[in-house]
Amino acid sequence: VQGLATSLADLAATLEVRGLHVTVDVTGTEQLDETTEALVYRAAQEAVRNIVRHADASSVTLSVARAGTLSANKRGQELVLRVRDNGCGFETDNTAARGRGSVGLELLAALVTSHGGTLTIDASPGQGTELVLRVPLPPSPAPTVDPAQRQDAHEQDVAGALR
Repeated sequence: VQGLATSLADLAATLEVRGLHVTVDVTGTEQLDETTEALVYRAAQEAVRNIVRHADASSVTLSVARAGTLSANKRGQELVLRVRDNGCGFETDNTAARGRGSVGLELLAALVTSHGGTLTIDASPGQGTELVLRVPLPPSPAPTVDPAQRQDAHEQDVAGALR
């Protein structure tokens, strides 16, 4: 089974063979569930597909990292994917995309929303494009301690206090 970092590097390689300069920076992808990995990969794949078809870019940056969140008085973590190109950009009006027969980003946004995430596109003609996916991560389970280890640690604390 190939991890997300390797899959994204392979995806970036498809741009490099087309002559684009690609920077990939992937961290915090260990211990992701398959659904999150698939969603992040799908978003990156759609971004790369659009870069190849429409952007006329020479440079692409693809990054993934964990980030802390604070919403509704709850702390959590999310995984953030950013794909940025220096291409021609586009008008982000949805009706323009429908007129071209291009609804991939709309469908991706619906998929991301159904998983509790957000997808934003920052683009304007002549200024390149940045796709940002944010997907919440489930809280990490508290480390489990074997009761025997807990007792050993307690006994060591007591012994240390008595010295």
